[in-house]
Amino acid sequence: MNSNDNKTPLEYYERAIQELTNTREQLQTELESLKALKDELKSTQNELATTQAKLDDTQRELSNTKQELQQKTEPFEKLSQKIEARVNYCYSNTQDVKKKMDTELETLRKMQASYQTLKDELATTQAKLDDTQRELSNTKQELQKETQVLKTKLDRTQTELSKTKQELKQETEPFKKLSDKIEAQVNYCYSETQDIKNHINSLTSDISARCLSLNYRKLKYFLENKMWKEADEETFKKLLELAGREKEGKLVETDLNLLFSEDLRTIDRLWIKYSDGHFGFSIQTKIYHRLKNTQQKDDQIWNAFGEKVGWCANNIWLWYKSVNFSTSAPSGHLPARIWDNWNQGGVGSFKPLLSRLIDCGI
Repeated sequence: MNSNDNKTPLEYYERAIQELTNTREQLQTELESLKALKDELKSTQNELATTQAKLDDTQRELSNTKQELQQKTEPFEKLSQKIEARVNYCYSNTQDVKKKMDTELETLRKMQASYQTLKDELATTQAKLDDTQRELSNTKQELQKETQVLKTKLDRTQTELSKTKQELKQETEPFKKLSDKIEAQVNYCYSETQDIKNHINSLTSDISARCLSLNYRKLKYFLENKMWKEADEETFKKLLELAGREKEGKLVETDLNLLFSEDLRTIDRLWIKYSDGHFGFSIQTKIYHRLKNTQQKDDQIWNAFGEKVGWCANNIWLWYKSVNFSTSAPSGHLPARIWDNWNQGGVGSFKPLLSRLIDCGI
């Protein structure tokens, strides 16, 4: 049986009254909340009204400002149109320039490709020239050996013939005619041997000249093409090669006697020819001789020489990396690398080279 069935009517009424009381209290609480919400809503409406008024004022100000701006910007409209037209014109010109630059760039690319091809061909030709040079060098050495042997034999023959001639002259009168014939034969043989000797010397000189031409082909190429830095480095490498100091990478004073006059003159002639007399060993020695006639002390002369050719300023000698590899450099500025011994002295520190050049008549 349900417990509610045992309650009396009075209990039911009391319970209902209690529930109504609770409901009333809840309604009062909600009513108070509604009143507070109403007050907040009213306050918000007042704020909205104030904000609307401010917004209206702002709109009026913006409208006035817009009218003023329109009045002020009217004089600039024509200028703006002119600027726009000018911009369009410049843009059109820029496009034309761009097309021209693209065309020139393509031409440069083609030239670069041609240059690379030429460079490859040059490398191949250089390799062939090196092979030919080695062959000619070997041939030259063999001919020199054969020539030396022939010269030795000829000298021995001439000595024997001369001795025989003296002995025959000492013979008695009955053998005088025979002696005259023998003497004539000896003179004939001597003349023949001289012709052979001259011919051998001519062949040796011709081969030496051909070897010399091949040896300096690379230097000649650099100078012909005004590649002054490459030519300066090649000059230094060639002198190292002539002195047998390629491995060490530098020259010392005792190496200078290994540099033949013919090689130094050949290098000088190439520099003189392709720089139109602006660079070369002989240009440097001429400048030095002119300064030497001033009767200054050796150190003063050398410093003055360095300043004259652009290697020295205020007694401070130039480092090789600062050398001017162009025809705007002073006369005699190049060759320069060979004058630098790289012992913290700078260009001009390898002074003994000057004596060797002078000894060779350069």
